[in-house]
Amino acid sequence: MEERRSERANSELDATDKLLAWAEKAKQSLWELLGQPASAEKASEPITVGPLTPGRAAVKKLSNGGQAIDLDRLLVKGQITIVDFYADWCGPCRRIGPKLELIATQDEHVYLRKVDIVRWGTDVATQFDISSIPSIRVYDRAGQMVGKPTSDFGQVTRYVALAK
Repeated sequence: MEERRSERANSELDATDKLLAWAEKAKQSLWELLGQPASAEKASEPITVGPLTPGRAAVKKLSNGGQAIDLDRLLVKGQITIVDFYADWCGPCRRIGPKLELIATQDEHVYLRKVDIVRWGTDVATQFDISSIPSIRVYDRAGQMVGKPTSDFGQVTRYVALAK
């Protein structure tokens, strides 16, 4: 019986390794489709994504391997900034992301900054004490956080209204 459990555990580990390898290949293919080298994912500068209002980077994505970040550089001074800590593998993050992007692209005073934590325990996850994702924070025009971190879209919209 113990031997069967061990075989099942090894089989599950093999499946996990195969899935991780597939995900890495898919990520490399995506970078190629975007016309950027795979090393771009480790860049410290944000990558612009999503539909944009002309002349304004409403949505920026920071994917630097989970390294710690400088929040002051991430916030848009004099504007409302939503910071979404997420991971590509997070289902709830993928569901709320487009809603957050819509707010940022439709309101000229709201900007969205998406920070990929990559996995639990990375420097950025530790830096912001992230224990669940999505972890969304709203900052007012002065750079002060409004309310508490949340994963509730309704709460995000209330915080944005308060920040105005």
